[in-house]
Amino acid sequence: MRTPSFVLLSCTVVVLGCREDERDRSQENVSATLVETRPVTRGAIAQVIRTSASVESESRAELIPPTSGIVVEVAKDEGDAVQKGDLLAVLNNVSLDAGATRAQDEVKRLKNQRDELIKLRDRGAVSDREVEDVEYQLRSAQVSANEAIQSFGQTKITAPFDGVVAQRSVRVGEFAGSGQVAFVV
Repeated sequence: MRTPSFVLLSCTVVVLGCREDERDRSQENVSATLVETRPVTRGAIAQVIRTSASVESESRAELIPPTSGIVVEVAKDEGDAVQKGDLLAVLNNVSLDAGATRAQDEVKRLKNQRDELIKLRDRGAVSDREVEDVEYQLRSAQVSANEAIQSFGQTKITAPFDGVVAQRSVRVGEFAGSGQVAFVV
């Protein structure tokens, strides 16, 4: 058992008497109170207080992957300091790959349809309205394809703020679901 230690500070205090009024000026006696000093020594603590408490940080985040997938990389571990935006882990999601491929195929299909309708419109077989409708669908499909391509097959989990990784619940090769906490920062 460790013996707690403490430091006893010593000081000397001298209090000089103050004259109460003009009548006491004639008295030469000045009263003083002396304080005894002792050298600093080690000693035992007379009382011990035992208590418990919880310590919480100002900022805490439980990071849940936005989509499920197989963990292909873990970049940070418990106890590692992180900066906002640092990569913590990468997940591979096959359905994101398929979604990106489908979106690109839809863009190709609508481009071909638009080109055919323009040829037909030039011959007077279809109206401008039909071409405009397909062009609107094409613009929508291009936006969807761009979103799908940006997340093509991988989902990155990043630190939301500067801090320390308090917990890591994912391992390379495991399936990480969108309902489970992957990291606590």
